[in-house]
Amino acid sequence: MTTGIEVSKSAEAVRRRRAVYTALRPFMEEDQALEALLLWEARFAEGPVYALHGFVSEVCRLGALASRHGEIYRSLMRALTQDEGTLQADPAPRMELYAKGRATPAAAPAQAPVRDCAHIVVFVAVSDALLGALEERDSERAFKVRVDVMDRLNEMRLPPRQAQAVNRWLMQQGSDLPCELEEAVLQDLLHRLYVRGCELFGPVQVDQALAEATRRAQALPEAQQFAPRRLL
Repeated sequence: MTTGIEVSKSAEAVRRRRAVYTALRPFMEEDQALEALLLWEARFAEGPVYALHGFVSEVCRLGALASRHGEIYRSLMRALTQDEGTLQADPAPRMELYAKGRATPAAAPAQAPVRDCAHIVVFVAVSDALLGALEERDSERAFKVRVDVMDRLNEMRLPPRQAQAVNRWLMQQGSDLPCELEEAVLQDLLHRLYVRGCELFGPVQVDQALAEATRRAQALPEAQQFAPRRLL
């Protein structure tokens, strides 16, 4: 990032920026929160809300907060749906001062892993959107999709560390999926979610949800490096 920024002024951009600041502030010092907001403005502010996982992963790398990924993600989701009266004031003026005063762009080194993890970011966006759509229809059956796939996870014969990470992710405990998960593993995992979803919801609903999830994921910056259709 450069030291100068153009902070979005539209009402929705301001609301979202206030929400992000409100959500992050309990987890980090002011300078860290402002650095995270500069990252938000530079790369995520114009993106869809469902793609927050990529932003949270960056923030966790920036602030050494990997163990709190789930907490931060849930905090962001809550803040983005709160009434404006409960949000902190727009931090734009402090962001501009901070950007001018900081000596080096601390967030810049964190961008390299994102290129390496593009397949993870896209997979999480597609699968989360798919499961989210199913949860809107029937939360109990959607949870059963997660549980049933988790119960048969041993069939995928993943290394222990990867299996544990996928297990935690399926149970919505907020842990990052490791970047070393291969494309074929992600394809298999999405296929299992799809098949079990079809069994519990019917193929028409699941096909519609998956098509919409894939369409939305195509808007991610990471989709330029890893197309969502590669998961299908």
